[in-house]
Formats: sequence, structure tokens, C-alpha cells
Amino acid sequence: LRDIFSLLLMALVFALIALALTEPELTGDERKNLVLIVDQSASMQAREGTQTRYELEQQRARDVIRGLRGSQQASVAGVAHDLSFAAHLTRHQRSLLEAVDKLKATDMPLDVEGLASFIATGSAQQNSRVLFITDGCSASMERLPKSCEILRVGSTQPNVGIVAGDLRKATGEVIGLRLFLRIRSSFAEVVKTELNLTHEDTKALVKVMPLELKPNGETTVTVDLADAPAGRYIAELTLKDAFDLDNRAWLVMPQPEPIT
Repeated sequence: LRDIFSLLLMALVFALIALALTEPELTGDERKNLVLIVDQSASMQAREGTQTRYELEQQRARDVIRGLRGSQQASVAGVAHDLSFAAHLTRHQRSLLEAVDKLKATDMPLDVEGLASFIATGSAQQNSRVLFITDGCSASMERLPKSCEILRVGSTQPNVGIVAGDLRKATGEVIGLRLFLRIRSSFAEVVKTELNLTHEDTKALVKVMPLELKPNGETTVTVDLADAPAGRYIAELTLKDAFDLDNRAWLVMPQPEPIT
């Protein structure tokens, strides 16, 4: 009787091992493949303490991958102005982690419409969860389908940025150029900074202007640049905030066409 019991026990153990190896999908099992999308847009370069939001995002992506069950497959994609896959559906955890490491933040805006279309048309693959890791800074995030799960990183921080700019030939008595800038601040108080305008072709500092920026609003800057040459310019705010990228604007005044 003891030998029969031992044989039955061994048979049960082998059956359980075989069942685990086949990775069966049991009725009612809600596990799905995962499409993991990381936000590569410019706002992910904003700093959160000693790290950027993108570095925080990569950590969250790695945590998600390490938490997958053995029978789940996942793919990894990055999105900014367009979406591209760094790893297609696989159970190989190391490949997924390497794909996250391979993706980098960009200076491009987030194309929410394109991402929404990708998800809504089923391009994210059927029977898959779509998890989008982002800071949620885009004003059109609500356009994403409800089937897209959003994992947010980062905190709300005040920021100053150049939102529009133009450089054109001055009119009237001024011979030179006229600079137009719109600068937006989300700080609750007046912010003092300087605007440096550099002629990029010659590396010459053309103008230094002290500025006081309105709280929670826009400040318009218009300045005449007497005798300023045509060419490429960089307008830069000296303020250091969480997101440095929008403190600079590149402007061009084409060289005049010769009269023939």
C-alpha cells in the first residue's frame, strides 16, 4: 500500500510539472499580453530632484516588466512625434529590459492623436493590455481611448518657457531687426531673469535684457536691435527651472536677396 501511495504521489508531481510547462490558459483567466509604451517627448526631460522624469519612467517600466508572470508576453515601444517598437511580443525578460534601456528621451512633442489612433485601430495587438507611462503633460491626454491604462510619473512643478518667437526686419527709423517673444510662467510670483540674444553665426552676444515675468500668465517682449545682422539667433533665458529645454528659442532672419 505504501509503494502504491508513493507511485501515485510521484505521478501527481510529474503531472503538475507537465501542466506548468504547457502554460495552459484556464477558463476565466484574465491575463493578457502587455504593450508597454514609454513617453519619449520633450517634457520627460524635466527634472524631479536628482533625476529626470524619463529616468523615473524607465524605472517604472523595469518594475512592470519584472512583475510579469511567466506565461505573459510583452512588447516595448516608445512614442513622441511617432511610435516605434524596441521589442516585439516576447516572454524574454532580459530582451524587454534591454529595450527599455535602448529608448531615449527626445526634444519632440507628444503626438497624442497618433497614439490614440494606434490604440483605437487595434494596432496595439488584440487581447493585449496597453500601458502608457507618461507625465501626462499633454493637454489632449483625454483623447486616448479608455482601454489605454496610464501610469503617471513626476509631479506638478512651476515652469517658465518661451512659447512663441519671431524675428523680422525693423520698420520706421530703426535700421536692423525687431525681436518678438511670448514667455509663459506658471510661477505664483513674479520671476526675475535675463534674456540673452546671441548671433549664432558669429557667436556674438547681441543683447542682454533684464525681465520681470508675470505670475501665472504670459509676458510679451518686443525689442529693436539696431544694426543687427541677418542670420541665425538664439534667445535664451538665464533662469534655471525644472525644464531647461523651453528656456531657449532658435530664430532666423534670412540674408536679403541681392538686387539684380
